[in-house]
Amino acid sequence: SISLDELPPQIVRQIKVCIFDAIECCFSGGTDIRRQGAYAAVSKVPREAGCTLWNKGAYAALSDAAFYNGLIGAISSRNDISRIAKSHPGSVIIPSVLTTAEKYHLSGKLVLKGILAGYEIMIRYGNTLRLADLPNTFRGTAFIGPMGVAAAVAAALDLPAEQIASAISFAIHSGFGLNEWAWAGTGEDVLQNGWACRNGIQAAMLAKSCIPGAKTIFEGPCGLLKSFHALDKAEYLTERLGTKFYIMDVRFKEISACMNVQTAGQAAQTLARQHDLCAEDIDHIEIQVAKQSKEWPGCDNITVTNLVQAIMSIQFTVAQAIVHRDCASIVWEPPYEHSVTELMERCQITENPEYSAHHYERQSASVIIRMKDNTVYRYEQNDVRTLDDEQVLDRFRRTMSARYGDEKAARIIQTISNLELAADLNPLVKELF
Repeated sequence: SISLDELPPQIVRQIKVCIFDAIECCFSGGTDIRRQGAYAAVSKVPREAGCTLWNKGAYAALSDAAFYNGLIGAISSRNDISRIAKSHPGSVIIPSVLTTAEKYHLSGKLVLKGILAGYEIMIRYGNTLRLADLPNTFRGTAFIGPMGVAAAVAAALDLPAEQIASAISFAIHSGFGLNEWAWAGTGEDVLQNGWACRNGIQAAMLAKSCIPGAKTIFEGPCGLLKSFHALDKAEYLTERLGTKFYIMDVRFKEISACMNVQTAGQAAQTLARQHDLCAEDIDHIEIQVAKQSKEWPGCDNITVTNLVQAIMSIQFTVAQAIVHRDCASIVWEPPYEHSVTELMERCQITENPEYSAHHYERQSASVIIRMKDNTVYRYEQNDVRTLDDEQVLDRFRRTMSARYGDEKAARIIQTISNLELAADLNPLVKELF
């Protein structure tokens, strides 16, 4: 029932900022075996028969293209985040909707509507499971992403309500993903994103074909909420629906790493700059964070051997920030400097109960450094520092200019900024990406 014309301007603007951020993530990742493997795994088709594999000049069937486009966006580890849903909605919803728009010649208005619907429903779903204490062994984006994609694509296709409900039901059956990759360093998280895109689109296509799905998939006697002992949380799925837009609470990362490492890394950077710290003069570092961050898979880890483990480790991020005094200069891929790995061993993570109590409203951290001469330096940061709208756009402009040149980058920005005016995104997506 979303009417784009009735939405406050700030909501429409936020949708576009999310698009800028998600696309930038897709084009900023470097060479990665997962990107290469995904490209090799999808079957290519002629241009006129397929959808664009972004930045490749090749084409694949709708589900395969969405799988690839969603997967490459996750490699940067910089996807937008909903803290209450413990997930990255833009990383799966936006590539899926834009790829579907190319296939079905959708208008910009339908794309904006679909993206907003996907964000709102996916975040509400994730928040409900969080309140029901979904274990950290499950990865939120993998678990709720297919449903968010299905809702977004079904809304963008302007399907009737009954078919949207069926799409959501089908997608819930396909939602699954564990966080063991964070400890093993294997990085299946990006594959989970690709599968969420593929499965969500297939769910919408099945619903479009009029196959009925269970309307009571959430609240039924064998539905999802009953399965997670969360029937008493059902109200959170629809609380203030249509008046409270959770897309406005989405945050954009400054650092290319897990959200749980960011505040501590930023605090360590501040200390290193303020006091001109030298790693070899440090005796011990205490890093105070919320229980949720300390216990998140891979975050309390001093044994880092590859990029996947590095982007999850709080100790690694703090040590890098102190050695280099700049989070933007962190080297995530091995080989790692001895000064960094040695300093990690002197880092200890402790829980601050106050931070745990407000973790989903703000992510606080303190870094306390004791020098070998017993001098103590401490810095507390109340919340993670994230990017504002202009910083997101500036990063997008720099990434696209590096890829395509200033002229084409400006044309892409103009297209997204005026997306509601586009009658058919097919030629635009094929030309731009």
